[in-house]
Amino acid sequence: MDHAHGHHSGDAMVPKKAVTMYTVPECTLFSVALAFVVGLGVTPTVIDVSKDTSKREELGRILGRTVGTIRFPVIVVTDGETIKVLEGFHETEVRKAVMGAKEARRSHAGMTADRKAV
Repeated sequence: MDHAHGHHSGDAMVPKKAVTMYTVPECTLFSVALAFVVGLGVTPTVIDVSKDTSKREELGRILGRTVGTIRFPVIVVTDGETIKVLEGFHETEVRKAVMGAKEARRSHAGMTADRKAV
């Protein structure tokens, strides 16, 4: 397996998706969600909307409502063609969005075993 380059699309170890995580300081699930996304092999862009008004407005436009009604973290996954927006943190949904349905099923057993050790 060629981890250094990951150019061919069949390399499941190198997701081709960009992940942005929107959060606020009081979000208790953020650190867990961040560790989970990083564990999938992705380095997300992290945006604290409490510090950046333009990003807060951007998130409001993405979701179609005001930030006060949003469940954080909000995880946005895009492959350049499609965009998936997830509110809150649900491992199965995040894994599916980042890895794709086929890879999510394949890696599920290993992820569950890792979680039990915590």
